[in-house]
Amino acid sequence: MLDPWKLEELYVAIGSAVWHLQFLEDVLVTYVTMRTNLKPPLSSEAALEMLSKERRKTLGVVMNEAKSGGLLGSGVSEAFAVLEERNWLIHRSMHEASDSVYNDANRADLIARIRSLTERSIELKKRLYGEVVSWCKSQGVDVDAVEAVTLGRFDEVREA
Repeated sequence: MLDPWKLEELYVAIGSAVWHLQFLEDVLVTYVTMRTNLKPPLSSEAALEMLSKERRKTLGVVMNEAKSGGLLGSGVSEAFAVLEERNWLIHRSMHEASDSVYNDANRADLIARIRSLTERSIELKKRLYGEVVSWCKSQGVDVDAVEAVTLGRFDEVREA
């Protein structure tokens, strides 16, 4: 019988990876949408509606759009490696790695693989966010003001 805390460690690793992958997806789809679809003048409502529509796309579709648009720069191979690992986690990990759960060493390797995916997605998200900031600044956006509003929103949510 497997101790529940051993499964909990695996589930926490999976949940963390999925959560950070969703953040990555959101940064990427926002960046691709800003660069390829938003044409001024555009109201904030129209922009948010367009972004909402674009967020329905799969990560693979958005990655291919980013690649086609030359938006991934030198990080294109890393981005697609993260996509492949994400697809493994979401679609194949249970079937391909379920036996690993019952062996301590194999489970540790599985958790390490998932945590590595989490770290890689965080790093890619940070690089993409840097691209977003650079592009926004080049378009005359006051990024400091936007970040201040965002941080204020976080404070509101925390206090609610």
